[in-house]
Amino acid sequence: LIDSKGISVYDSPAVPGMLGYRPKERVGRNIFELIHADDLQKIRGLFQNLVETPGARINTTFRLRHKNGLWLSIEAVAANLLAEPGVKAIVVNYRDISERVQAELELQHHKEDLELINTLNELVNRGESLDKLIDTLSGETRRMYSAHACTVFLLSPDGQVLTIPHLTIPPSIIEKIEQTIGQPIPPLQIPIKKGGYVQKRLKAEQGVITSDPKLIQQWMMEFAETTSIASVLRGLIRKLVPQIFKFLDIGSTLTVPLISDNKTIGLLELGSAGLYTADDLTRVRNISGQVTAAILRKRAEEQLQRSEARYRAIVEDQTDLVCRLLPDGTMTFANQS
Repeated sequence: LIDSKGISVYDSPAVPGMLGYRPKERVGRNIFELIHADDLQKIRGLFQNLVETPGARINTTFRLRHKNGLWLSIEAVAANLLAEPGVKAIVVNYRDISERVQAELELQHHKEDLELINTLNELVNRGESLDKLIDTLSGETRRMYSAHACTVFLLSPDGQVLTIPHLTIPPSIIEKIEQTIGQPIPPLQIPIKKGGYVQKRLKAEQGVITSDPKLIQQWMMEFAETTSIASVLRGLIRKLVPQIFKFLDIGSTLTVPLISDNKTIGLLELGSAGLYTADDLTRVRNISGQVTAAILRKRAEEQLQRSEARYRAIVEDQTDLVCRLLPDGTMTFANQS
């Protein structure tokens, strides 16, 4: 039972089992203290409308804080019986629906992840470029995981350098970074240092979440070692890393190696202002294999196209006849000469 200001005047004996509080701990306290900040405005508005409408009822869902600090998903029915002489209160019946909400969320996530993989495969099948593939991956993961950016890093064939084939940072942030360093962002080619932060991430097969600002900036420091930056500028850029870190507004990063046939080909990294969870890491790890396969298919296609283009250029430059014959002597190709 709650008064018109949201003060609890009675809690049933079931409260300790659901929220962990004894009834006496909550009587006399405002119920809004326990409501999640993201739900508070909605619930305050519904409650105010309820108080102003005698006999009205509402049915809603929100999150309540358990005594142990965890958040429970609650479904509640509230009725305005303030005018009833024997009650004179808002009567609220509520129950914990956390398991149901979690199951629905997992189902939604599975559907979104499957749609993402299907979209990437369709792009490959249509012959779209690797840049288009990465752009789509970045856009979808930003939406799905509340990320600022999604970056794909790929290892060079010799495994000595980590490259970013396509930068997906928002243009406004790119402009701020370029103004800070005094030049356009160069192609990033980060040498793999033994024992360095890049190498550690590549070897973390299960992926890693980083929320320590110092560690994130340590990772960013290795960007300054890119081989396309003049050595005289690297020291200056390292000094600017804390400022660039503020532009990026990173609360945590989630990094998963891209692995195919037990061989790491690169990294997939998400950055967010919030904090990633173990569930987020598991989810990204589950789709990383399919993402790796799509990237490898696209890289193989583009390498083949480049090879064919070189071959054709060489063949068409010949002044002699160049042709292709089947075993039975049928000619299937001849150059312009």
